[in-house]
Amino acid sequence: MTTTIKEIIEAKRQAGEESFLVQFSTSCQCVLWPDEDSCDVGDEREILARWDLDAIEYEQLIETGLVDRED
Repeated sequence: MTTTIKEIIEAKRQAGEESFLVQFSTSCQCVLWPDEDSCDVGDEREILARWDLDAIEYEQLIETGLVDRED
């Protein structure tokens, strides 16, 4: 598991149970929102964190089961 994936896991844990992790297949980007409603509204000022992943990290993150939505 890469350092980036470990960082994402820790960030999601620290953000709490309501946090919402979205992974984008077209850009291999991952975005952490405070909750699903914030994600649905899409106000980027609400984003807690954003990561650019490579193909291996993309698959590793999926395997963690932490991704709430894949777009």
